[in-house]
Amino acid sequence: MDDRVRAVEDPVQKRCVLDVAFDEVSIEAHKDLKPGYVADWADLPAWQQETDSDIFERIEQTV
Repeated sequence: MDDRVRAVEDPVQKRCVLDVAFDEVSIEAHKDLKPGYVADWADLPAWQQETDSDIFERIEQTV
């Protein structure tokens, strides 16, 4: 895990890292994405924020 991510204390900011990383990879791979696929964290529905949070926490535990 990148040291910049480890330095972030706010759990919400850490979880946003996953969202931003997914957006960047998706945009590189698929140039014609629907806007909903690369929405900002604040614009994601609660269920998607929770899912991303769970994924990030699992990655954080593994690394």
